[in-house]
Amino acid sequence: MQNKRLNGLNGNLAALALGDPEGMPVLALHGWLDNAASFIPLSRPLPEYRIVALDFPGHGHSDHRPAGVVYHFVDYVADVAHAALDLGWERFTLLGHSLGANVAVVFAATYPELVDRLVLIDGVGPTAGVADDAPSRLRKSIDVGLHPRAARRGSYTNWDALVAARQQASPIGVAGAELLVRRGAREHEGEIRLRADRRLRQPSPMYLEEDVVSAFVDRVEAPTLLILAREGQVITREVTHQRIARFRDIHVEDLPGQHHLHMDDPEPVAAAIRDFIG
Repeated sequence: MQNKRLNGLNGNLAALALGDPEGMPVLALHGWLDNAASFIPLSRPLPEYRIVALDFPGHGHSDHRPAGVVYHFVDYVADVAHAALDLGWERFTLLGHSLGANVAVVFAATYPELVDRLVLIDGVGPTAGVADDAPSRLRKSIDVGLHPRAARRGSYTNWDALVAARQQASPIGVAGAELLVRRGAREHEGEIRLRADRRLRQPSPMYLEEDVVSAFVDRVEAPTLLILAREGQVITREVTHQRIARFRDIHVEDLPGQHHLHMDDPEPVAAAIRDFIG
C-alpha cells in the first residue's frame, strides 16, 4: 500500500495505490463521506490488479475546495479526468461505490475512450431532480452559505467513539468503519478531529434531470458490471431498474449485504469483479 498525490480540478488529490504495481490498472472512486480506505478490504482478494483509490476533494487526505466554492457533482467528474491524466493510463477499469459509482457512470460516458471496463457497486448514476424543484433547491443551498449554522466541533475523545458514530451514520461493520475513520480523522491536541470538509453537507444547488442522466447512461460504451447489495440503498428503487435497461452492455449481480458490502464481505464482490474483468 502506497500513498500518492495526484492533480485534481482545483487542488491536490490524495490516493492509495494498492496491489501489484504491474497489474491491470483500476481507478477506484469511493462514496460520499467515505475515503480511499473504502477499497482496502476489496484489494486484498484482488492482489493481481493495480488499484489506485482516490480521496475525493474534501474527503480523506485530499485538499478541500477553495473558499466560496460549492461541491458540485460534475466537478468530481473533472477531478477524475485530472487524476487519470496525471496517472498516464491510456485505458483502465473504473470502479465506483455509491457516489463514486454515480461519478463513474458520467465519466465513462464523457470519456469513453479511457474506460475499458466499468464496475459499479450500489450506485447506477447520479440522483435526479425535478425541474419544478430547481428554484427552491438553489435558494436553499445559497441560504445555507449565507447563514451557516454553528457547526459542531466534529471532535471525539477516543477512536472507539468515532467508530461507533460512523456505524450509526450508515450500516457498516466495525472493521470497515475503523478503516474509514482512521483515514478520515486525525489526532490534534488530545482530540480526534474529522478531516472532512463541513461544506460537503451543504445541500446540492442543482440536480440533473432524469432525461439528462439517461443521456449519460446511453453513452456508456464500456461493458459494465453492476453489483447491487440486497439490503442496500438502490436495489428497490424503480429508477435503478429503468437505468439498467438503458445500458448497452451490462451484467447485474445482486449479492448479500448492505450498502458497504465491498468492505463487510469483500470476497464475493472480488469474485464477481475477477469473473467480469478476467
